[in-house]
Amino acid sequence: MDMNMAFINRMIGKWGLESEVVYSSDSLNRDPTLDDCQGSVLLCRLCKQHQATAYLAGDGAAGYEDLDVYQEAGLDHMVNGFTPTPYRQHGSDEFVPGLSTLDALFNLGVSETREMLRL
Repeated sequence: MDMNMAFINRMIGKWGLESEVVYSSDSLNRDPTLDDCQGSVLLCRLCKQHQATAYLAGDGAAGYEDLDVYQEAGLDHMVNGFTPTPYRQHGSDEFVPGLSTLDALFNLGVSETREMLRL
């Protein structure tokens, strides 16, 4: 497991979230036909493999997702529409958005980050 996933799994535990983490690499190992898929087709196939009824995309995906593929697969395509809550960031006079929760943790600590995320 790489460092990023170790961090994500640790934060899921720290914040008390009850969430199953599914790795696309495990799905690829179970279904070799997925090797030939890419982009929206791959995402839809992965969603279907895990009985998902919807796909939640980040705001930056709008430029390259093929919404017709989701519709054909019978999946609702939703966009996160996340607006970050400004918080104090050491060494910056203005809030810098678009950073990970790691930035919030380093600047606020676990308790304040949990509260900010309303977990």
